[in-house]
Amino acid sequence: MGNSYTAEFDLMGNLRRECSPKENASEEQSRYWRYAYDGMDNPIHTESPLGVVYDKEYDGESRLTKEVHPEAKNGEGTAYDYDADGRKIRTHYPDGGVERSFYDAEGNLIKKVTPNHYDPSTDDGPGTTYTYDAGNRRTSVTNEAGDLLEVSRYDAKGRCVYHQDAGQLEASRKGMVYATTYRYDLVGNKLEERKAVSEKDGAIQYSLRCWTYDVHNNITEEKTWLTLQSETSASGLTRTICNTYDKQNRLIRVTDNLGAEVKYTYNSIGKRTSEERKVNAEETQLIKYLYDETGRLTDRAEKLNQKRKGTWWA
Repeated sequence: MGNSYTAEFDLMGNLRRECSPKENASEEQSRYWRYAYDGMDNPIHTESPLGVVYDKEYDGESRLTKEVHPEAKNGEGTAYDYDADGRKIRTHYPDGGVERSFYDAEGNLIKKVTPNHYDPSTDDGPGTTYTYDAGNRRTSVTNEAGDLLEVSRYDAKGRCVYHQDAGQLEASRKGMVYATTYRYDLVGNKLEERKAVSEKDGAIQYSLRCWTYDVHNNITEEKTWLTLQSETSASGLTRTICNTYDKQNRLIRVTDNLGAEVKYTYNSIGKRTSEERKVNAEETQLIKYLYDETGRLTDRAEKLNQKRKGTWWA
C-alpha cells in the first residue's frame, strides 16, 4: 500500500526497531532504526539506517548524564550535572563550553548563563533571567544586557490575558503599546487572540483569531481573519476551519472554507486507524494505521486514491 511504516517492540514495550517510508527502498540491513535500553528501560543506544550511532549514559536516578557525539571516537559528548533536587544545573559541551542554570525554591528556572558568558571561577555570569508570580507563572524574561524580551499577565484563574514578545516590546512607545491579548469563556476555553502587528493612521492594527466550542469543550470552529483589525473589530474575509466529532468526542472530520478536508476513523479502543486527506478534486491521500494487542503502533501505510465514477477507490 505505497509507503509503509513498521515497528517492533521488546517484552517491556520498548521500541527496538522501526522502518520509516523513506528507508523502504534501501537494503534490508540498512533501512531500519535500531534501539537498545538499559535495565531501567532508558534508551542507551540508537543506530540510524546509515549506521550513525547515538549513545547515552544515565546515573542511578535514571537522569541523563551524557550524550556521546555520533562522530566521537573517544566517547566525547555533551555531559550534564544535577543538583540535589534532580534539576539540571550545568551542561558541558564537547568544545569545553558550559551552560549554567539556576532555580528558585519552587523549581522555576530563574537564570540561564550561556557558554559565552559563563565564568568558571564563579560558576556564574551574566545571563537571561526569569520572574514569576505567586502562582509560578512566568511574568518576564530579561536578557544579560537588561533588555526585556517578554512580559506576561494573568487573570485570577491563572490564564494568560496579556503578552508582549521582544518585537512588541521594542515597537511599543508612549500611547502605542504593542501586545497580544486573550479572552476566555467561563470554563477557560480560549475564545480570542488579538495580536498587535502594525500601525495605520496612528492606530495599532491586529491579527485576529477566534474559536468556538461544543458542550464538551471540543473546538468546533477556528476563524483567522485575512485582514488586519482594530482593537475591537472583527470584520472581513476569514479562513474558517471546522471540526466534527463522534459521540466519543473523537475528531472525525476537518474542513475549511477553501475546500480542504480530512477524515479520521478509530478502532474500539480509540486508536486512529485511518486518515484520508483531500489532495485535489481528483485524488485523496489515504493513511492506515495498525496496532498490536497492547495498542502500540506497528504499521503505517499510505497511498493515493483516485476518483472514479463519482466514488473514491478503497
